Amino acid sequence: MTLRPLQSRETRDGARVRQRSVNRPMRNQRNTVKSSLAVAFLAAALAHAAFGQNGLPPIMPLDDVKPGMKGYGVSALIGPEPQQFQVEVLAVIRGWFPKGSIILARMSGPVVDEAGIISGMSGSPVFIEDKLIGAVAYGWAYTKIPLAGLTPAEEMLKVQQVDRQAQEPPPAPARAEAVRVTRRRMAELASLLTSRDRELGPDGARTQTLVRTALPPLLSDRSPGPRRVRLPGEGGIVGEIEPLPIPLAVSGAGFQMEEMLGALRGTGLMPVQAAADAGPALEEVKLQPGAPVGALLVGGDMDLSGMGTLTWIDGDNVAAFGHPLFGAGDVDLPLVLGRAQVVVPSVYRSFRLSSAERIIGRIVQDRDAAIVGRLGEEAPTFPLTVTVGGEVGDHYDYTVAGWWQTAPFFTYLTCMYSSTRWQGVGNPYMLAAEAKIAIEGREEPLMLANEFASYDVSSPAFELVWFPLSALLLNQFQEVEIKSVDYRIDVKEGFQLALIETLRADRYQAEPGSDVTLYVGLREWQGEQVVRKVPLHVPETARPGTQFQVLVCDALTNLSIEADLDPGFFAPQSFEQLLDVLARIEPNRNMVVRASFVEEGVRYAGEPLPALPPSALGIIEYSGAGEATQLISDRVKAAATPWVLEGSQMVTIMIEAPPPHKP
Repeated sequence: MTLRPLQSRETRDGARVRQRSVNRPMRNQRNTVKSSLAVAFLAAALAHAAFGQNGLPPIMPLDDVKPGMKGYGVSALIGPEPQQFQVEVLAVIRGWFPKGSIILARMSGPVVDEAGIISGMSGSPVFIEDKLIGAVAYGWAYTKIPLAGLTPAEEMLKVQQVDRQAQEPPPAPARAEAVRVTRRRMAELASLLTSRDRELGPDGARTQTLVRTALPPLLSDRSPGPRRVRLPGEGGIVGEIEPLPIPLAVSGAGFQMEEMLGALRGTGLMPVQAAADAGPALEEVKLQPGAPVGALLVGGDMDLSGMGTLTWIDGDNVAAFGHPLFGAGDVDLPLVLGRAQVVVPSVYRSFRLSSAERIIGRIVQDRDAAIVGRLGEEAPTFPLTVTVGGEVGDHYDYTVAGWWQTAPFFTYLTCMYSSTRWQGVGNPYMLAAEAKIAIEGREEPLMLANEFASYDVSSPAFELVWFPLSALLLNQFQEVEIKSVDYRIDVKEGFQLALIETLRADRYQAEPGSDVTLYVGLREWQGEQVVRKVPLHVPETARPGTQFQVLVCDALTNLSIEADLDPGFFAPQSFEQLLDVLARIEPNRNMVVRASFVEEGVRYAGEPLPALPPSALGIIEYSGAGEATQLISDRVKAAATPWVLEGSQMVTIMIEAPPPHKP
């Protein structure tokens, strides 16, 4: 599948030039959207002809919809033009949602008689007496007849009214929630990485946890209610109606569909393979009710677009789906017009294969009853390049939707799949990876690099792509627009790897101000254990009668702990400081030692001040400017090793009171 602008001279000059246009990587689509407005509005005007001067079709009030009424719907199921199917109203279920209803209808027609209700039909408009009653949106799995739930048109109109009345909301609350969720996931990752049961070798649980950690909160933290799309064998409430799954049209992922399906399980997205048709019929795709539309997430050498169906066009506004995409409220994603290819019948749940063809605008609302978009407007996107070096190297070009909620994960996902395109799984690799993240308005890009030892060449993308993009787009200091991301990974076979296998101390009771020697046992891959000595100083302010824990860990474990401890990702005081912190991510060859002490300190202007000299502590307490308290402070140090390290070990040491002073 390849995205094209609405207006392109190449597409009118013949198949040879058209093929070049199809294969050209899609760069930032802002300029192409601007150059395409005339054709977009012409297509919209043609579609309006059937629905009245203002573009909206006449709407039948829900109170007038009665069981037994018959009508028709339109949806592009095969090919460029929408096809009609027949509809009979069976019931109107009121109060399905608070002040919300669903129209139950039986459908019939050449395709639906065989396939039933089809995922991808979400948003297909349904008419009775040439008046719009609603859009196909809900269904059951394993039904023997084509039985659908329709979202009433009146409820979809409310979403359009919300958009017209909406002011630009401050993103702070949503981002604060995303930070909270990300911190919790990083804590879960840290718990896994510090498990004493780890062994040196392939770690499937570790990779799965990385993917779960990187999923956007709006995807993986949704309630298991009616929005959640279950897969065969997952159980659920018998007779539960659900929104139709949104086919995530995927091309370029090849045989990795199973991995993606697992990563997106329960999100409402249903990854299905798709490929663009470069034939002469490509120009016949028109912007009209019943046409495939959706949200672009990634375009170029791999394409990911969540596809449904257009319900209506109203001037430069459009409504689709009849249910949420993510349920995120205000969104900012590219709106794409697609092409239906074929319907795949299934006993469980049939689905439509479709591909996104061109960006036509911007999705701005994602609510329970519909998604709403604006034709001709631009959503942020940025170019992503991935270069893989090794025995079989390659280069890939993509465009990624720049919305802060989804950009980190889908950039990470794209880098993962690009890295594994020609590499085997289960072989030991040394990986040298680097990422360059350019930010709008900033001359110098953020440069990141590290080395990895892994059986999975996709793992560096977590640290070098997902984590910094999340920190940048969730930051509390300023709006960030990503200009571009360039990711490179060089692959060599073999390991320079060691596991942090054992940890002991020369003593387990220490006085404030004393020194403790740690002995860290490192097990080389297919080699012997090597013991490293690490000196540790106990601060003079450590409180007698307490105990402190010493954790020796690898860089990834340290990163997850840091991100969990600080609500602002290391709690920087400015955006520039955040960039500096990100650029100093711990090298994976370093052994990190973390010790947490209970100390006497003060809290001044709400900020903790641990480890103050006794003289300074006394002055602040005497002046009344600060509040004396007990604080937990971390001492962190790192030592370079010849290996990439994995694992962690922990010991606990008691703080003793010093002996009485003898004159």
